[in-house]
Amino acid sequence: MPLGTVQRMGEAGDHEVLMIEALKEFRNVLNELESSLRDVEDSEAIIKGALDAARGFYQADRAYVLEIDTELHVEVNTYECGEETEPAAETSPQRIPLELIPRLEQALKQNQPLIIRDVEDTRQNYLSEYKELKQQGIEALLATPFSKRINAGFIVIDNPKKYGENPGLLLLLSYVIVLELNEIKQQRSLYMAEKRVSKQQPKEVYINLFGRMTVISANGVLNDDDFTAEQGG
Repeated sequence: MPLGTVQRMGEAGDHEVLMIEALKEFRNVLNELESSLRDVEDSEAIIKGALDAARGFYQADRAYVLEIDTELHVEVNTYECGEETEPAAETSPQRIPLELIPRLEQALKQNQPLIIRDVEDTRQNYLSEYKELKQQGIEALLATPFSKRINAGFIVIDNPKKYGENPGLLLLLSYVIVLELNEIKQQRSLYMAEKRVSKQQPKEVYINLFGRMTVISANGVLNDDDFTAEQGG
């Protein structure tokens, strides 16, 4: 048998071993996450748990939620987990103009992951992206998009040391995270609805949660836009 054939067979065998190891880690991460969050009802705790799981699986420096504000045309870092970081929601969210990383907006529109294996490869064709990522200490990046009702954005991994070209776990966790993001915003909208309605003190109030939230009272109608304005955008 030719030497080259033996080498290729060996490489194929190594690839299978790596795939099996990855699948085992994937399964273990999901089992541990399900066990740790089984009785958790707090949405922010669930988001943090999912980000912790992603950061551990990819052996990354950071895992975070990057929400897209289509009106202001910025990306906002809302929840974050890292070795020495606090959740971004507890500090001032970082706002980055979308034009600095144009491929994120393109990936969101196409509903495709963005994989940057080496940020140096972006220097020639995406200079603004290169400068922004280097400024943040990012040498490699994996981002998977989500878009569900009132939320759109990415789950992002910075500097993954393993599986940096495999977005499978991030795609799965994005479903968990976006459900909790929707729950958080829905609860905030309900709170603002109750606050507005309590000021009006109408005799009868009806709250419609199908589609866009609408509050109907004797004094008029309030919708999602009214509550968003109350929260400051």
